[in-house]
Amino acid sequence: MAGDGDGSDSRCLNIVVYHNKVVEEDSSWIVAGWIKESLGRVLADQPMLSGRLRRTSNEDIGDELEIVSNDSGVRLIETKIPITLSHFLDHQLKETSEESEAQLVFW
Repeated sequence: MAGDGDGSDSRCLNIVVYHNKVVEEDSSWIVAGWIKESLGRVLADQPMLSGRLRRTSNEDIGDELEIVSNDSGVRLIETKIPITLSHFLDHQLKETSEESEAQLVFW
């Protein structure tokens, strides 16, 4: 696996949340606020969830992964697209999933 030189793997957990507007005038700030508030509460109780994975060598067991809590936090990005989820999924069936998803996310 590729690492960044300090023994850590360059892998992470990416979660994408799709939601529709409740009403047309909705700015989606309420939903984003709920997500930020919920994430903040979870990380206050379970700070290891925002840790980073690092590969270590153990002579008895071999390579292991450990969680390093370095207070680097969680990346949260909000974006909006001018299509519905059903339209996106219909489009995705016509193309490969990698091409479609690459249009929506930066990683």
